[in-house]
Order: sequence, then C-alpha cells, then structure tokens
Amino acid sequence: MEDVLEDLMLHVHPQSLGSSSRSRFLHNLIHHIPLREIAHRMKKINTKMQDIDKLNANMQMQKLSLHGHPSSSGPQPESSFSSRCQMSSKLIMAQDDEIVGIERPMQELNELLTGADDPRRTVILVTGPAGSGKTTLVKRIYDSKSVKNHHFQSHAWINVQQSYNSKQILQEMLKQISEEYMGKAYEEIDDMEEDALVQGLEKILQQRRYVIVFNDAWSLDTWEDIKRIRFALPDNNLRSRILITTRYKKIVSCLQSPTLYFHLQPLNKEKALQLLEKKVFWSTHRKCCPLDLRDSFINLANKCEKICQGLPLAVVAMGEFLSGIVKDKPIGEWQEQLNGLTSCLQSSIVLRNMAMTLELSYSHLPVQLKYCFLYFSVFPQDLPIRRTRLIRLWIAEGFVQPKDDRSSEEVADDCLMELIYRNLVQAVKTDLDGRPRECCVHPIMRLILLQKCKEENFSLVLHQQNNTDGHDLKKIRRLSIHRNRWSVTKNTSFNYTRSLLKFPVAGVLLDSSGHTVLSRFQSLRVLDLEKAPIEKFPEEIKVLYRLRYLSLRNTTVSEVPKAVGNLLYLETLDLKHTKVSRLPVEIFMLQRLRHLLVYSYKMQNLLDFDCVEGLEVLPGIKDLSALQKLSFVKASKNKQIITELGSLTQLRKLGIIDLKREDGKVLCHSIRQMRKLRSLDVKSTCMEEILDLQYFPATTDHPLLLQRLYLKGRLQKLPNWISSLESLVKLRLKWSKLSGSPLGPLESLPELLELQLMDAYIGQKLCFQKGKFRKLKVLEFLQLDNLNEIEVQDGSMPSLEKMIMRSCRNLKCVPVGTIYLFQLKELILEIMPEELVAKLRHGGEDRPLVQHISSINGGKIVNYRLESDGTMIREYI
Repeated sequence: MEDVLEDLMLHVHPQSLGSSSRSRFLHNLIHHIPLREIAHRMKKINTKMQDIDKLNANMQMQKLSLHGHPSSSGPQPESSFSSRCQMSSKLIMAQDDEIVGIERPMQELNELLTGADDPRRTVILVTGPAGSGKTTLVKRIYDSKSVKNHHFQSHAWINVQQSYNSKQILQEMLKQISEEYMGKAYEEIDDMEEDALVQGLEKILQQRRYVIVFNDAWSLDTWEDIKRIRFALPDNNLRSRILITTRYKKIVSCLQSPTLYFHLQPLNKEKALQLLEKKVFWSTHRKCCPLDLRDSFINLANKCEKICQGLPLAVVAMGEFLSGIVKDKPIGEWQEQLNGLTSCLQSSIVLRNMAMTLELSYSHLPVQLKYCFLYFSVFPQDLPIRRTRLIRLWIAEGFVQPKDDRSSEEVADDCLMELIYRNLVQAVKTDLDGRPRECCVHPIMRLILLQKCKEENFSLVLHQQNNTDGHDLKKIRRLSIHRNRWSVTKNTSFNYTRSLLKFPVAGVLLDSSGHTVLSRFQSLRVLDLEKAPIEKFPEEIKVLYRLRYLSLRNTTVSEVPKAVGNLLYLETLDLKHTKVSRLPVEIFMLQRLRHLLVYSYKMQNLLDFDCVEGLEVLPGIKDLSALQKLSFVKASKNKQIITELGSLTQLRKLGIIDLKREDGKVLCHSIRQMRKLRSLDVKSTCMEEILDLQYFPATTDHPLLLQRLYLKGRLQKLPNWISSLESLVKLRLKWSKLSGSPLGPLESLPELLELQLMDAYIGQKLCFQKGKFRKLKVLEFLQLDNLNEIEVQDGSMPSLEKMIMRSCRNLKCVPVGTIYLFQLKELILEIMPEELVAKLRHGGEDRPLVQHISSINGGKIVNYRLESDGTMIREYI
C-alpha cells in the first residue's frame, strides 16, 4: 500500500501547474497510462485485504466453536506473556551467594518501607528497566524477617501480568491475606463478586498494618484497575505500605496515597564484573577465575561489561553463556564467540530467554511506538543520537502525524518521552528544563532490535564485519551503512528502499565497481549523509523526488544546485556546519519545507562577535509558509527579507544576524505574526550597532510562548517586553553594554533557568534581591570589565546549581552571599584575577564561603570546543 501511494504522488496533478482545465487535461494525458496501472494495483490490494478479512473471520469462528465464548471476568488461559514473565522471574532470581551489588539499594529501600514515621498508607514505586533487578530486590526485602515477622501483620505478593483484571487481583489478595489471617483461605473465593471481595479484604485489613506488593505493573491500564480496588486497601493510619515494581517511570499512584519513588541504578563496573565471574566459573571451588586464565578473562569481561552496562539480567545471562564457552572452547575462540552475539541470541537458550524477557517491553508498545523504537537500531552503538535529528527522521518516515492541535514535532517529542518513561531509551544529555538533548538504547536491547528489524524487514545495518546477512537488497526498506566499502553488485536496484543513512566511519557511496549508487534509490524519503567525506552536493538529487529529509551536516559542501527545486516533498534541509552561504531561488518551490538550517561557526574564535556564518536569502522566502525553524538569515543583504519573515507564521525558531538599528521596528512587526515562536536569536551588524527592539505596543503583541532568547548587540535599554515572558527558560545578553542593571526586569521571570551576561553591563555592582530568581539554575558572568561587586541576598536564587565567571578583571572576590547558595554544586573561574583565585584556595580568607560547593574549577582555558549539538565545551590547563 505504501509503495502504491508513493507512486501515486508522483503522478497526481501538482498545485504548481495551476488549476486551469487545459493544464489538467495535458497532465492527465501524459500520466494516463501510469495512473491506470496504479488503479489496477489498488484493486489487487483491496482484493487481498478482503481475502485476509474473510480468513480472519473464519479463524475466529473456529475458535469460538472449539472453546465457546471466553468469560470476561473468570480466569483467562495463560498467555505467552504470562509464561515469559515466569521465565524472567526464574532468570533474575539469583541464588543467595550470587547476589551482588544490591546490598545498599536493599538498605535504602528497606528504610523507606519500614523506617518512615508517616502513619498514612504510602505507595512506594520501584522503577527501572527490564532486567535491572527490581523483582529480586523487592522480593529479598519482602521475605526478610523484619518485614514478615516484625513490621507488618498482613502480607500479599501479586504478580501483575498481561492477562490480569481487577477481580483476579482481588481474589489473589484475599486468598493470601485470609490464609495468613485465619490459617486457611476463605472458601468459594472464586465465586465471590468484586464487592464481596472488597468487603472481605477491608474487614481484615482495617485494624492491621499491611504490605502489598504489585510486581511488574507497567501499563496505565493496570492503574485504572488498581484504582478500582483502592477501597479494599484502607488507609488505617497504621503505616501500611504498598510497593509497586514497574518499568514505566511515568506511572503515578492512583491510590490517593503519598507516593515515594525509588529508581534502581545499574551495577557499577566492579560489581558487574564480580557477578559475571561468579556465573562464568560457577563450577569451580571458589567461583572465581583460575590464575592461568585471568588476563584473558579480564579482557573478555571488559568487553562483556561494555555490552551489559551493569544490567543484572544481562550479566547473569552473559555469564551462563560464557561459562559454556570457557569450558569447551580454547582461549583464542572466546572473543570470536562474543562477536557473534546477535546470532547467539537465537541459538543460545540462556541468551534467548534473556532476550524474551527484554522483548516484553517492546511487545507491550503501541504500534506507533514500536516503529519509533525500532528506528534506534539504524544508529551505531556508541553514537549518542540528537533528539532533534531523531524526531525529524521519525516525521520524514511517517511514524508520527499531527494530532489535534499538536504539531508532528510535538507528537514526536511525546513519543520519545514515552520511550524514556518506559525505560527503553536512556537520556544521555538533558537540557535544564529536563528535555533530552541526546539519547541512546542499551547495547543488549539494540542487539534485540537488530534481530527484530531482520524479522520484520524493517531495516538492514551493514557493519564492518558482516555481509547482507541473507537479506534481499531489492526489498530493503531502510539501509544504514557503518562500513568503508560497500560490496554491492553493479546492477543491484533499491526500488523499495525508503531511507539511506551513512555514518562517519563510512566512506563515499560506491559499489564494488567504483560507481556511485545514489541514483538507484529513487524511492528515498530519507537521505542522511551527516559527516560524510563529500565536497559536492550529490548530482543524483535531481531524481530523488520523494525526499522528505536531506542532511549534509558537517560536510564540506559549498553550493546547492538548482535541482533542489525538484524536491517538492522535502521537509528538512540540514546544511549546518557546511560551507553553503546562499541558496538558489528554486528553494522557494519547496512548499512543505519545515526545517531550514544553513549556518556554521568559526571554530577558532567561538566567543568573537562574528563567530556565526549565516545565510544570504533572496526575496521570496515568504512562500515557505510551513517553515518552523530558520537560522541564520543575514538581514543586511536585502531589507525586504525582514518584512517577508512576517509571513512565516509557523516559525518556532528564528535566527537572524547583521541587523541594523533601523531594521528593529520592521523585525518586531514581523515577530508579532509569529504566535508559535519558541526561540529567537538576534545579532546586530557589529558590537556598536544598537539593537532597537522596543516596538511591541501591547503586552499581547510580543511572542508570549518564547522560551529561549539570545540578543547579541548593543542595547540602549532592556526591551520592556522581556519582563512579560512567562515561559522564558534561557536568556543570553551579549555585548549589550547596558548602563543600568538588567536584573530588575528579569528577577521575577517564573520559568527562567539560565542567565548569561557577556559584556552586557558596564556598571560596577549587581545585586540579587531576596526571594528573586526562584528557579535559576545556571548563572554566567563573562567579560564584565567594570564589575567589582556582586551581592547575593539570603533567599535569592535558591535553586542555583552552577555559576561561571570569566574575564571579569576587576572582580576581586566571589559574590558576597555565596554561602547562602545551598544548592550550588559547581563554580567555574576562567581567566579571573589571581587575587580572587588565591582567596578561594585552601587556607584562603574566602574558602569558608565556598566550602559547600563540590566542584571548583579554575585556571586558563586551552581552547573552546563545539559539540555536535551546539554545546560549547571549555578545556582547561
């Protein structure tokens, strides 16, 4: 169906040809034959779908005739999910002498369970990814003498599996609790209605301190059912506790109780290697590696830990798998067996059982999230994935669609957060507001995803060490290349391939005979060549009509051909960090373009005023009405551009440079039309040129949803509308040279997390008032030459975690009142007066003021380095 729709889009009448009857007649005449063929293909698909519907209906009727109508309330037959749950429990419940690394978590969780003074019924959520040891941890505490015999009078352990319902949960609870209470379970529990079950439980528990465990509850539907049984668990003010283990961090208690959270961390490397050694050498007397194998085992164990990354289930399974290798194979073959781990997931029973346990998390995903999750497999294992790159790829693939009043990007953001909440994706870096900047998946889970992708024909990843693994290249949907040379025959076609991604380790796109292969991918939606060693825009672009996503980021491409106008479906054009400085007028034909990123940084002087190289745009940009991100546009080349920006009402991010003072009024008028703007970055033509941005006559005219604001250039005064930006998270003022303190208009911004002042103030003193800057986490003072005093009053900036001071040559001491910044964890001093640094050294007079700060870095900067996501990293002597 997807193929037919793609072909159809190539032959429908384009809007660009106009709506006259003559143009439509000529178009239909030219495309008549392919359109008839497409209609015939559609008819065949419809027939096939009808046959499938009939087959499914017949199978359903056969099931009903064999088994009768299934009961909605009675016990259900055990599903494959249930059997897998039992298998996972067997795997993760280790022997007493094999428990490693959970001693401290046991102590902390036991304190939450038994040591709290709060008499109210309390819910404790124990979260962590599949295989992290949640069940083992909670079971050890639940079975302990202190819990069983001393702290609690009634106990119940409920395994919440896929085939549950609220009545089954109530029945199991009443069986366990009544048997413990009376010495035998209530009779005829299986025949009792829900109301009777609730009353029976409530009668027993009303005057007893109880602990109930709901193990492996990981769906929101679970909570809707548990909410129904809350009346069976009375809040009796006897310090009763409810423990819930779940893979789903987003779950919140529906029991209307105070809730505590306990997230189980992975084993550290030392504990993981200790556990691995016990499992590998379980048959030896001391369960440790013989001395003659020690060096070889340590080398193998380190590589295993890189794969397992402290996940106990993976370590135990890997240990059992390796125990057979170590016992039966010579040392030289150990590494060879480990390299073939993907195939071993199928052949080794131990590893397959582990994979089935982890697959539960994947199998439980909605269809849309399954596609999004599978897509992580196309990225190299050690490459953190930018959030923005990932969601644009998802959109180009068609995995996410706009919903209600939310854009595709917002829906994709929700999908990513959902995968993180389910502990399937890890956030490697996060913004101050908690939004992930980079993410990845666990190496073991990635191996499972690769196997799933092969089963589903979702994608093919070509590594350095493998071939096509039996795939038919003609039917591959997504191809990800991680190798230098590509062994593909000269005549191989890729008519079904929708996505082609090539990663930095790979070379140019050549086949075995040395010819380029891009022209064979005429169905491509995604072409991602980030960091590829190419200097020229691919000529084959003129035939890739279906492209939605094109990235040549971090290449040395310098010119965009006119043929880019053929890409009528293009949504993302990423030319960031290339040598491109202008675009052809044909770019304005791309009516669906949403993200246009064309700029680069001068890496040798990132703190200089002119460190950004922008884009020269010709008049006509108003036609790109779907644009959401545009940066950085040069305003000085054509004044009409600033006016045309007002037509881009969908913009969420705008970067504009080389702005003159007289342009400010026009720019403000254009910004007033951008009701969805979230990020605004404006730079004047030079440091002395004034940014005049005061032209918002009413408080509702300025961008109310703005979250990030970067102003680079001189300001006569701070724009008065900034103090009304209630959603503002980041504010950076550079080269503003304000004569009055900027703190007054900013101190009450409710969501401000980061404030940077770089050559932004020419006064001598800054005072942070009591009770102001309530959420501020990061504060930077850069190149404030006249500043000689900073005062922090008690109660100001209560959330501040990081402070940076650089090149403030007249500042002789840290801010007065630093001792009140109780949350301050990091203080960075860069090229500051020696007098100030000396006072902070051990024995210095100001050392007591910073004694509570865990990290103080000072010294000269070697250089600045820009990461792939735009973050600037300082390197010190």
